[in-house]
Amino acid sequence: IILTEALIFNSIAEGVTVNWMAYLDYFLIISLPTLIFILGLSFFVMSILKNQAITFILLLGYVFITIFTLNVKYYFLFDYMAYSIPLLNSDFIGFGNLPTILIHRGMYVCFGIAFIFLTISLLKRLPQSPFSNKVTLIPAILFFGAGLWLGEMHVSTFVNNQKLREQIRTLNDANSSVPRLKVESYQLEVNHKGNSLEVTAKLKVSNPHTESVDHFVFSLNPGMKVTKVSVNGQEASPKRDLQLIEFTGTKLESGETADIEFTYSGSINEAASFLDIDDKTIQAPNQGFMFKIDKRSAIVSPDYVLLTRESNWYPIAGTGFGKQSKQWIQKQFSSYEISVKTKPGLTVISQGKEEQKEGTFRFTNKRNLPQISLVIGNYVQKTDTIDGLVFSLYHHPRHDYFTKFLEPVKDTLPTMIATALKDYERKIDLFYPFQRFTVVEVPAQFYSYPRTLMGEREQVQPETVLFPEKGLLIQEADFEGSIKRMENRGGRGNDAQMTPEEKKIMAFNNFLGLFTQAAGRADVNRKQGEMQVAEKANPLYAFPLFYNHAYSVESDKWPITDRIFEAYLKKSTESGAQGWMRDMQGMTENEQANLALLDNSFAELLDDPTKVQIIDNVIQQKGQTLFSIIKRKAGDEAFNDFMFNFLKSIKFNSTTIEDFNSRIKSQFNTDLMPFMEKWFRSKELPGYLIGGVKAVNVLDGDRLKTMVKFKVSNTETTEGIVSVQFRLGEGGGPGRGRFGGGGANMETIEKLLYLEGMQTKEVSYLLDGTPRNITINTLASRNIPSELRLPLDNIEEDTKAIPFEGERISDIPVKLAEKEETICDDEDPTFRVSHTEENGLLQRILLKEDQSKDRFIGMNTWHAPRTWRATTNSSYFGKFIRSAHYIRSGDGKKKAAWNIPIKGEGTYEVFTYLTKSNRRGPRRDNQETNGEYTYTIYHNQEKEEVVVDLKTAEDGWNSLGSFFFSGDTVKVELGNKSAAQVVVADAVKLVKQ
Repeated sequence: IILTEALIFNSIAEGVTVNWMAYLDYFLIISLPTLIFILGLSFFVMSILKNQAITFILLLGYVFITIFTLNVKYYFLFDYMAYSIPLLNSDFIGFGNLPTILIHRGMYVCFGIAFIFLTISLLKRLPQSPFSNKVTLIPAILFFGAGLWLGEMHVSTFVNNQKLREQIRTLNDANSSVPRLKVESYQLEVNHKGNSLEVTAKLKVSNPHTESVDHFVFSLNPGMKVTKVSVNGQEASPKRDLQLIEFTGTKLESGETADIEFTYSGSINEAASFLDIDDKTIQAPNQGFMFKIDKRSAIVSPDYVLLTRESNWYPIAGTGFGKQSKQWIQKQFSSYEISVKTKPGLTVISQGKEEQKEGTFRFTNKRNLPQISLVIGNYVQKTDTIDGLVFSLYHHPRHDYFTKFLEPVKDTLPTMIATALKDYERKIDLFYPFQRFTVVEVPAQFYSYPRTLMGEREQVQPETVLFPEKGLLIQEADFEGSIKRMENRGGRGNDAQMTPEEKKIMAFNNFLGLFTQAAGRADVNRKQGEMQVAEKANPLYAFPLFYNHAYSVESDKWPITDRIFEAYLKKSTESGAQGWMRDMQGMTENEQANLALLDNSFAELLDDPTKVQIIDNVIQQKGQTLFSIIKRKAGDEAFNDFMFNFLKSIKFNSTTIEDFNSRIKSQFNTDLMPFMEKWFRSKELPGYLIGGVKAVNVLDGDRLKTMVKFKVSNTETTEGIVSVQFRLGEGGGPGRGRFGGGGANMETIEKLLYLEGMQTKEVSYLLDGTPRNITINTLASRNIPSELRLPLDNIEEDTKAIPFEGERISDIPVKLAEKEETICDDEDPTFRVSHTEENGLLQRILLKEDQSKDRFIGMNTWHAPRTWRATTNSSYFGKFIRSAHYIRSGDGKKKAAWNIPIKGEGTYEVFTYLTKSNRRGPRRDNQETNGEYTYTIYHNQEKEEVVVDLKTAEDGWNSLGSFFFSGDTVKVELGNKSAAQVVVADAVKLVKQ
């Protein structure tokens, strides 16, 4: 029935062809085994229990457990309906995991048949019947045994792969101290035959060390069998152990070169890929929307080949990943030449200039590369040269869904592509380094993982982007869908006046923007009032083409060095890109990184597998801090020029952090090394207090400018850097996003402010335009939110103000409280929250909340929590952490209490800190102002209720009145009774009269 419904939708969908064989395949591998198994199991249970009702309940429970509890566990072993096991059928390779599917489904067919024969054996027969029930036991046992054998085969495949991965890691660690040779050049001759490759790899190697070397290793995928090895023309007999080829007795003096030739054949064992990724992540299902997709790191089949460096399909000097080994992340830029033979009708794609002669594809490169890839398949090629750069697109013959769509604007496309490229080059201050830009459509099953010590993904190869089949799960690739989404927005802004051609241009611009966005589409889940948002990196982000595949800065001591350079260079493209996430979950992953850095050093976090989700953010925060401090000391323009020339000098090559430091010392008299060790190992972070933000219009000569002044204190002993950004001008222009025109008239000005430990500065900036707001990014610090976004409203002219731009050191730090003031914030230990349990059993079951382990959650007014939960926002009060607790409005029994110590009895004025803005949810304008808060103030053994009307309350401190307090502690309570949707508890202040 489900397959029939899918066929109907498939038939009526626009631009989608019906793959009839796929429906037959799915019937045979999903429907048939499922029916045989569940019917056999039903008959067998019924014959045992002889009660239909009990049988139905038991089978219903079994189905529930297998779908919702055991579906993906034990390698999908219990997924009898094939509900979760990946079954995507690619037009390139069909099912990417066909052996696994056949074993898994065959297991359930065998069990189903076994149950059917067992049921027959339990049927009552007449005494004179010639057919014996015992006869059916024989096939039942045979089929049941076959099912167990297939099940064991299914599980052992995954278990053996895990064992192999651990053995490879252990072997890599055992050889991590073996000196690594430098590969100067590769000449690869590849013959593609069926499911295997025959390869001859000729390498010119050198000894880059100051000492002679007589022991070295190369890595090669364990699925490849080496048949011959020669060194300088003489046959050699190196030791082969799993992935390693170990040479002993071949001596190379410092700087000496040698020619090594490897002859090998076979296919790729994918278990040897992504050794740095833990087994749990490897086994986790890859799913999006309604698709369950197999994960393939390499493909070798009769009609298709896809290989990247990760599969280790050609010999690589040194060891791969190990718990101690770091050789695998050190890039070697080498000269590559590759020639490939395959069967007629297939196209070969690799890096370099292509030549075809007598059925052989040959690729040569003028520049050294850190790696190459190889793709062989049935492709259609589209090529155009734009501004001297060769753009190529390779797609499946049946997947041209875009030519007809773009036909009306085809003459505009080259200009759009050139403009997008130049815009991005300006943004990252790097030029595209290659002569070609190639996009290759690859099977949807091709998958890679984000890495801790490597910034690039396997989808982005030198001069090549491997694009998923039909743009699966990529919204920007659905051009027709983009148009419909524009139309469904109801003609907002200028969308309604756009012509069909303009909409097509916008859709294509959004597609181009896909390659310049670091962040992918986030995973958003709602769990009983709490928004869970997982930030995801965009695997098609093109930045590695500009940096990772053209430059490298290495360090044996600090293996993360190259990623730090990467984080600095691409920071401007990512800043604030996912700021909306903090509104939904209370903290961005940058802020979670800061929270982790409070208790762990950078080095400790890199080795902590539980911090994988935020490690990119830790790298970004620490990297921006490091380079911002250097940049501030050297001067913005001078450092930018230095970085440009430094990268130019190492283009298509690698260097060391020591070389970078020597150049920094020579030009700026700054030694980076002492700071690096502290930066890598220390747990100390700066903490900032911001105060006195004020903006006025002043006359500077004959020009009216805006002067923004504020004061900032670093209250910790370690130095730090603060980034100050102003947004000038007005938003506008049709469309959305980077290329859609939204905010096209906005200008962002960034200033860097350096503070020593325990230092306070008064700063003033003169701006030519009118700033809409100020964003103070504290980078790696104790501050949460790390970005303080403060509005600059109602800026008036001050005729007496003297224009000034600069900074002054002050002896008076920023104060949160004056001498006679005492403040209790919700982060203080004397702040308490209480709640009452739901009374009825039904209430406790239906209204039970999933209390996440996260310290902070997002502000969600339309589905607020029923217990007090902490959230953060720059508008809240706080020292380093600007947080507040909030709860859904109720009967007032759930209390927040501030217990404030006082030095002596007397009369105090009581203030509460209120924030009426920055709430999420429908009808925000009404819900933020309607209602009241009821505070209970305990004084002189009495209590008094004070009601604050939110309509008349101000943002900030609001007085609750003056009271006489005796004793040593003042207690103020806030209940959750209100006409507003939520009640927020932030801070309370006492001012002695």
